[in-house]
Amino acid sequence: MKCILHIGTEKTGTTLLQDWLYSNQEVLRKERIYLSEMLGKSNNRKLPACFSTQFDDFAKQHGYSTYEQKAVFFEGFLDAFADEIKNAKLNSDLFIITSEHFHSRTTLREEIQELKDFLSLHFSEIKVVCYFRNQFDTLVSLYSTALKGEDTLTLDEYLNVRATPELYYANYLQVADNWSEVFGRDACEFRIYDRARFLDGDLRKDFISLVADNSLIASMDFSVSSANESLSYLQAVAFRRINEMYPFWTDTPVKINKDNTRKKAEILALDSLKQGKLGSHRRAEVEQSFRSSNEEFFEKYFGSGNQFLSVDIDEKPADGSAVDCEKLIDEMLGYAIQGSDFKPLTAAVDGLRDMALRMHQGAAPSKQDALFLMQLALAGRPNGPLLKKKVAEWSKTLSVD
Repeated sequence: MKCILHIGTEKTGTTLLQDWLYSNQEVLRKERIYLSEMLGKSNNRKLPACFSTQFDDFAKQHGYSTYEQKAVFFEGFLDAFADEIKNAKLNSDLFIITSEHFHSRTTLREEIQELKDFLSLHFSEIKVVCYFRNQFDTLVSLYSTALKGEDTLTLDEYLNVRATPELYYANYLQVADNWSEVFGRDACEFRIYDRARFLDGDLRKDFISLVADNSLIASMDFSVSSANESLSYLQAVAFRRINEMYPFWTDTPVKINKDNTRKKAEILALDSLKQGKLGSHRRAEVEQSFRSSNEEFFEKYFGSGNQFLSVDIDEKPADGSAVDCEKLIDEMLGYAIQGSDFKPLTAAVDGLRDMALRMHQGAAPSKQDALFLMQLALAGRPNGPLLKKKVAEWSKTLSVD
């Protein structure tokens, strides 16, 4: 029995691909292609977690933080997985394992070697499949995912920490070397995450073409079309504020904070906050920082120069008014998030948006703008004596004017 080991990388449509594969599970089984029932659906995350020495969010969620506790959690797991593979062989010729956390969590050569040693006991052939994406786009998308968790950094702060080839995560040369040197270069199918390069411009079709005859595509359901979408600019500002005010993790016992997830769900339900693309003016800077390692990566594994370097980049740094807009929106969302519900925010988002646009165009805030902001602050903190006083005073002044 052969194995397709899809290792990521993260932020290359893996959630979409995984959800789509499992939505077609019965179709694939008829074609003698098997998807695991015990590794996690639709991300087979339990397998990389077993071989990883990191204690990440998976470990937190499952209650282990020491090697002893991990041993207890995974007791009997590999034997059970071996039994699943044995049973799958009765009716299948190909076993697909898919998790982007192989890329981000099994990062040490010895971890990858242990994984290979286990899989080699049960499969006659193993093909490692990995898609690689421009690091800037990957990190911006990853930042969105980080905000859905516990992160409280701004995007610029996040790029300062993550946009460096010294860190394994985005150093594709190191990633490719680790997996190819353990599994063998011929066993690794490395591809660029780029719609223009996919079969029919579709990641799902591109992946399935690696594991089966293209004729299978016609019998598969493509209704699963998007997953794990990135936050908008305004949603990102709100999520960062929520993480500051309602930490994602509770301390005792360690679990996800329901207040955090509830408020994020309420933010996602607001159509008015689905505004603006999350991005940064630092694309050229980030691409330059990976230029040397990417050139070596592409020469070694694709036989050509750096294919991630953008052409004719002309991005200007954010000006003062744009920075002021972000601070303004951040503070106002903070007031609203602190309230018991989002009714004040729902009514005020359009006004905030219009103010931000005017400020970005160079207009100074008006007295009416000041009153509007003070009214919003009062809605979020209705018992604030200073807020009450100022709203009353300014309302009277404007009515006289």
